[in-house]
Amino acid sequence: MMLDELKARGQMPLMLPGWEWFSVWGWDPAEGALFAKLWRNNDVSRSKPRVWIAPDQWWPATTSVDQLVHYIVTATSHPEWLIRKAMARCAPPSVKEALLGTAV
Repeated sequence: MMLDELKARGQMPLMLPGWEWFSVWGWDPAEGALFAKLWRNNDVSRSKPRVWIAPDQWWPATTSVDQLVHYIVTATSHPEWLIRKAMARCAPPSVKEALLGTAV
C-alpha cells in the first residue's frame, strides 16, 4: 500500500531546514524507484540539484523509504530524525506512519 501511495503522489516537497525551498522527493515512474533532488535554499532553483539521488553509480535504486532516508542523511549530514520529519510533512498517510513510526 505504501508504494502505491508513493506512485500515486509522485513528487513531494522535502521540508528540510535549509533545503526546503526547492528540494523534492518521491517516486520516479521512469526509473521505478524513489528519488530526491536537493537544493540548498541559497542555490539557484533552475540550476542542477546540488544532490540528485537517483539510480546511478553513487545511489543504487531503491523502493525503500528507509533507504532513501539514509541516502539523504549521507548527502546532507542532517540527523535521521530530522530527515524523517521533513519527508513526512507532505507524505501520504501510510508513508508518514512508516517514516515517523507512529499511527497517523
